[in-house]
Amino acid sequence: MNHTERIAHISRQVRGLTREQARRAVELHLASVAEEAALGGWVALPGLGRLRIGCYKNGGKLKNRILDSALPIHDAGFRIQARLHLNDEFKVACREHLLPLAKVNAAIARYPSSTRRAEH
Repeated sequence: MNHTERIAHISRQVRGLTREQARRAVELHLASVAEEAALGGWVALPGLGRLRIGCYKNGGKLKNRILDSALPIHDAGFRIQARLHLNDEFKVACREHLLPLAKVNAAIARYPSSTRRAEH
């Protein structure tokens, strides 16, 4: 479901809510989630779990492969990491919907895509 389809779905769920009002509400909610996540705190995502964005110092040294570089060896710097803790209900739903698909895809992958014999 893309953004437009999601807005239409939400506007149909609440009587009297126009698509524009639904779009505005969803975009404001996502903007507030992004702002809170950027501050580094845990953000509750109803029906999904909790999200946290962190900035961590990398260890080690990096060697610059560019010739004539002013920084031949430098610190690795920082990395941005997203942590998502899924709630139990969402995990169960994922297992119910995705596990059968994974089994089918694994079964398909065991067989060649073409049954035609190679010609010699």
